[in-house]
Amino acid sequence: MLSGGCFVPLHKLVLGAAQFGLNYGLANRTGVPSYDELRKIKSVAEKLGIKALDTASSYGDSEKAIGQVFDTSWTITTKCSMRSKPREPATGLREQVHDSLALLKHSYLDNLLLHHAKDINSGWDTLRNLKDEGLVKKIGVSLYFNDDLDAVLSLPDLDVVQITLNVFDQRFLKIGALNCIKDKGVEVHVRSIFLQGLLLMQPDQRPSYFSKWSKNFALIDGFLQQQNVSAKELCINFVAHLAMVDKIVVGVETADQLAELGQCIRDEPIPVSDFLACSDPKLLDPFLWQI
Repeated sequence: MLSGGCFVPLHKLVLGAAQFGLNYGLANRTGVPSYDELRKIKSVAEKLGIKALDTASSYGDSEKAIGQVFDTSWTITTKCSMRSKPREPATGLREQVHDSLALLKHSYLDNLLLHHAKDINSGWDTLRNLKDEGLVKKIGVSLYFNDDLDAVLSLPDLDVVQITLNVFDQRFLKIGALNCIKDKGVEVHVRSIFLQGLLLMQPDQRPSYFSKWSKNFALIDGFLQQQNVSAKELCINFVAHLAMVDKIVVGVETADQLAELGQCIRDEPIPVSDFLACSDPKLLDPFLWQI
């Protein structure tokens, strides 16, 4: 069952900005939002107490859009990758950080994460140096695979670990990763809570590729009906009431979507056990989808 029972403030939500620069998400029907729409999203977010953004140098024009619309009072998490610059590793990462700061119009980054754990050996020392120089407050790693957890937790000066977690993808939860991360005094940031919007789609909207997991979807559809809750309520409350989660990344394309999401967090958790979980990476990992 979910742990914790107290209300989680909306300011723990972080706006995922992949949609700000890319036509991102399986359920995205509106494309990249205009700057006018981003201003509306910013206004709604601030009314809800949300003042944080999560982006990456690989998210198209996301960082540029943030710099044009969002002011420097917003907390910024961005991610860098060794694959983005085919140069000497340390130079490449430094250039990415300086490029990001220029686009974001910030003098420093609140959080800088390696986008892939495989870049630890070639990139971690550079992140530590950037932190020592005051260009970054906190450094960390975006995790995709359980097997990388031990290597990440052994890193010196680790501040943040970002993981995937949703009602289907409970892999990190099942191995006790959240407790392990918190035991190290490290922040837990959670992403992909809607699985690129797949978990919010009606049965007739889901691409045929996902028909092989019809039993998994039937379990969730039945649970939603039984509990009389929406898919969005289920997804956000599943992670919101986990005591070990510090930040929850949520992606929206419109201000209306964000306003609706802000009304979904309940004072008490929705009682969910692991019976909804799936272990098949071909469902859980979007980069393996064949759509």
